[in-house]
Amino acid sequence: MLESFRNAETYLAQVKAVFDRAGLPNELCNLALLESGFNPFAYSRAGAAGIWQFMESTGRLLGLQVNWWLDERRDPEKSTRAAAVYLKRLYQVFGSWPLAIAAYNAGEAKVLRALRSRPQADIWSLPLPRESRHLVSAFMAVTLIAADPEAYLFPSIGEDSPSYIKMPLDSCTDLTVIARACDTNLEEILALNPELNWGCTPPDRTDYEVRLPVKATYRFEEAFSKVAPEERVVWARHKIQKGDTLSRISRLYRVPIPMMAQMNHLSSPHSLRVGEDLLLPIPEGFRRWAAERRLFSRKGAWASFPPEIPRGYLVRKGDTLSAIARHYCVTVKELQEANGLKSRTMIRPGTHLRIP
Repeated sequence: MLESFRNAETYLAQVKAVFDRAGLPNELCNLALLESGFNPFAYSRAGAAGIWQFMESTGRLLGLQVNWWLDERRDPEKSTRAAAVYLKRLYQVFGSWPLAIAAYNAGEAKVLRALRSRPQADIWSLPLPRESRHLVSAFMAVTLIAADPEAYLFPSIGEDSPSYIKMPLDSCTDLTVIARACDTNLEEILALNPELNWGCTPPDRTDYEVRLPVKATYRFEEAFSKVAPEERVVWARHKIQKGDTLSRISRLYRVPIPMMAQMNHLSSPHSLRVGEDLLLPIPEGFRRWAAERRLFSRKGAWASFPPEIPRGYLVRKGDTLSAIARHYCVTVKELQEANGLKSRTMIRPGTHLRIP
């Protein structure tokens, strides 16, 4: 909860502004506290992503782009506008915020079926999934806490104004190039642009607005103007060896075959020549950065898809240290040292692990 409160300070003012314009209660911001802890890089086991934990299908229905280059479910601004539209629609359908919140978790169809089976029941008596009932309970509890944190021994939640500006770019650009022009590190640019999957702005957009630190605005404009267009992005390459096939290279780097074929103008999947370079839809600068941080395995395959900045992990039932270590490409010993664990096997569900 403390970590969620700290994360909320970055986005809360922005989320409240969107909800105010949509005519929604500010208390609905607490749903993001429960869904993701206000972490744009949060992923659920079912595949939900972003601070509002949208499934891909739901995100697309709400107008969010999800493709190789970007996942707007992780864009705090756009996903919040989508959440406002979705929550408003759910309230219009059910006429009750507890039911709307249950439907946000379980889906409209399950709540409608529950209401048909017990039309006179209240939210606690409806045959809803256990997780949905718990979410409604937790939402009410968190709303009480957030209204008066100090009464419950929590620190008050600050509301920072967004500390970034948006800069339109007319061509695909490697975020490492942007970071250098801003005189900052790639981690800061990635944190400001969590929707970007592969360390560059989308190649099919000539008006993409990248977020930059406010302090770097003037420096960026001057430094970026000196970067030649052909140097804005240099693609990673794979030298074709005997026995290579597109499907093998696709598995190695977790790059879709159609994406490689399009980028390399391949008319046939069999038109590979030994010794030639195959362009990969991954900027070279980002690939080197990911390699230094062990975001792909020794054989070259990407370990996280899409790459995410590991911040922490909440242990769930059935998890093991070795499985968690494999997922984040660290050793069990590193996990133990980072979390003061003596046993390789004893971890309790609900424990928050620091990822080194």
